Amino acid sequence: EQLYEFATAIGGDIARLGDERVVITPPGVKIWRGLQ
Repeated sequence: EQLYEFATAIGGDIARLGDERVVITPPGVKIWRGLQ
């Protein structure tokens, strides 16, 4: 929850990769989540 708040506060993006990995990107970089 704190990581999500941080990522959104800076205008970045956040995604979870499996059980132990989280990716946080800076503003201007978005994570591609496939076709939805």
